[in-house]
Amino acid sequence: MVDQLFGSKTRVKLLKFFFANQDEEFFVRELTRLLDEQINSIRRELINLADAGVVKSIDKENKVYYRLNKEGDLYEGLDKILAPKVEATSHDAKEVKAGKVVGGSAEKKGIVVKDAKLKLVKDELGVLEGMKLLSVSGVLLKNAAKGVDLVAVGDLKDENEFKEKISTIETRLNKPLNFVLFTEEDYRYRLKINDRFIISFLQGKHEVLLDELKK
Repeated sequence: MVDQLFGSKTRVKLLKFFFANQDEEFFVRELTRLLDEQINSIRRELINLADAGVVKSIDKENKVYYRLNKEGDLYEGLDKILAPKVEATSHDAKEVKAGKVVGGSAEKKGIVVKDAKLKLVKDELGVLEGMKLLSVSGVLLKNAAKGVDLVAVGDLKDENEFKEKISTIETRLNKPLNFVLFTEEDYRYRLKINDRFIISFLQGKHEVLLDELKK
């Protein structure tokens, strides 16, 4: 229905993306990678959205960035249609209507930029035979702290395939990744001896994408 309303699937993708990431800025090539669309289509629709006042452009660091124009005339109407919805239990209904999410039982739904990156990582690496654990941090979570971006654990049948997948992810994101790959035995041993690297990673900001380690 939304596709029919706005005419172009690329435009709809952009609109949903901007309304799910209302305070973020993106440059053209970044959007092409995250949305998996042709650069010419992205450029054309960004021009259309800018002309309509839905997004605005910002010159920064020798690049043109785009962000949602929350002061635009169309913002409120589009926000009601396109902003990520919140699903909650009946217990939380009043809080959600008031713009609050409580108790962790409500979940925000939308094409958020973090989700796009993490989905790419999980889709590429999570399918590898023998993969048991994927945890991300660093640039994959927009974490300013320096360190490892990805910790992978598994007894992989083909480690070269893992490296090829990492290369694919780096190309899609246009970012180099700092990563480590442990065998399950090595990872469990490091946990047992409270290895400084593992403990530091687990205590820092991170997110688990896959966990199939035996308890």
